[in-house]
Amino acid sequence: MSTSVKIASYASPALADLAHRLKDTRPLMERLGAVAEAELRRHFLDRNSEPNKRGWAKQNFWNRIRRATALTAVTDTTATVTISDPAFVHKVTGGEVRPRGGRKFLALPMRPEAAGVLPRPGLIPELFPIRGKSGKLFLAKRDDAGGGKVGRSKARQASTTRQKRLTIYYLLVRSVTHRPDARALPQREELQGVIIAAASRYLRDALA
Repeated sequence: MSTSVKIASYASPALADLAHRLKDTRPLMERLGAVAEAELRRHFLDRNSEPNKRGWAKQNFWNRIRRATALTAVTDTTATVTISDPAFVHKVTGGEVRPRGGRKFLALPMRPEAAGVLPRPGLIPELFPIRGKSGKLFLAKRDDAGGGKVGRSKARQASTTRQKRLTIYYLLVRSVTHRPDARALPQREELQGVIIAAASRYLRDALA
């Protein structure tokens, strides 16, 4: 699944007027498609430069979207820029996400070490499920400390202490619902202004 941004020569009265002054509009649409692609990629690069809201290391999601953005089709009257990453569609529309591939839960990271890492064996070893007092289900890991031989009573005490010292890595949920990201794409007026300016420059040079 992908998202496409289509530029048409009749997208605005100003652009339609410019296009009608040319005998061959295909080079114009090729130029405008390239401008739209560059503007979208610039927008995604700007989004990628924003810090992570939690202060964690960034996963460079928007840079991934930038790499998936390309001019894919040109006609005499239209140019289409396609963002061929299905994750971007969800950014635009929002909606519910459920587990796939036979899994029962989504694992939401609760620590920087878990961000971008699936809770698979070996990636974060010794994780185990635990249910909190609120009924929520987590994946946690014991923070064992100390070592050497100790007496039996001290060993029991140390074992109890270790059981209490847990680090929560993931929250397990059946589904999660995301809101649409209003900034996933540039503002329509901003993108249209860039395209019309590019069309004006092209027409000035073509008719000079």
